[in-house]
Amino acid sequence: MTEQLVFEARPARRVLQNTARERTTARRTGTHGEDMTIRQATITPAIAAKLLKRNEKNRNINKNAVDQYARDMEAGRWMFNGEALKIATDGRVLDGQHRLLACVQSGQPFVTVVVTGIEDRAQFTMDQGHKRTASDHFKLQGLKNASIIAAAARVLWVWHRGSTLGGRGHVRPSFADLEGERLLWPELVEAADIGHRVAAATRIGLTGSMLAAAGAIMLRIDAPAARDFFEKLRTGAGLSVHDPILILRRTCISFLGSGRTLHAADKIRWVLTSFDDTRNGRSRRMLKRAGGLRQVPGLTIDGYGGAP
Repeated sequence: MTEQLVFEARPARRVLQNTARERTTARRTGTHGEDMTIRQATITPAIAAKLLKRNEKNRNINKNAVDQYARDMEAGRWMFNGEALKIATDGRVLDGQHRLLACVQSGQPFVTVVVTGIEDRAQFTMDQGHKRTASDHFKLQGLKNASIIAAAARVLWVWHRGSTLGGRGHVRPSFADLEGERLLWPELVEAADIGHRVAAATRIGLTGSMLAAAGAIMLRIDAPAARDFFEKLRTGAGLSVHDPILILRRTCISFLGSGRTLHAADKIRWVLTSFDDTRNGRSRRMLKRAGGLRQVPGLTIDGYGGAP
């Protein structure tokens, strides 16, 4: 049974008391952490709000992180993973402010380890570990091309929300968001493999993740046509003068050689536009910059509102 925490209203020190069966390990190490206690507990929004009143001398709040955590808590995706909420000897929050803010924002409780009685000066040693990335997360699942899958899932997640890829003030997905997007797009595994091979062979400014994001959409629409498209894009063989694939290759090479910058969203849209032209037998003389998130005719699928 998970324990709840009750706080005595003493300003200099918050005392944690169990209202359920004890799950506590006390450590006494002389002058270093002799009052430290470790508990597993359920933090409710009310408890989180009380703790946040003592959130002093901490890092600046990262609103994106709070929003990510809150979305995961609301969706029931927040997992107990052993990471601790750390409280100083005087009740001040040393580590865990973003989780507490997300708990209040979402209105959902969460289970965590709570360590109390930590010396204030220990705070400067916290959060020193190397942060895991979404790519690490997918690699641990045994997926090939994990970094490409992670980046492509991010593009698709942004598209799904109707946001602008890389736009100002854009919302950043959590690991759980990206995992959910990957599960929505089983085509991503094959698309990432295609993206890796085509990017390595062509070197025309289309990265593996750009090609994988577009490729997942294309494979869902028409898998044989998508595979044929990417093979021709990779080799460049047998293409007529106004073939959309040749125009795509030449346009990318032109931008690459000019030194001009082009947003990833425009490049992804070029790939999708060229694929749509190829499937419908249309020729093309040039590709224009799309200006961000716009719908490519014929490519609205499964409730997704357009191409990134």
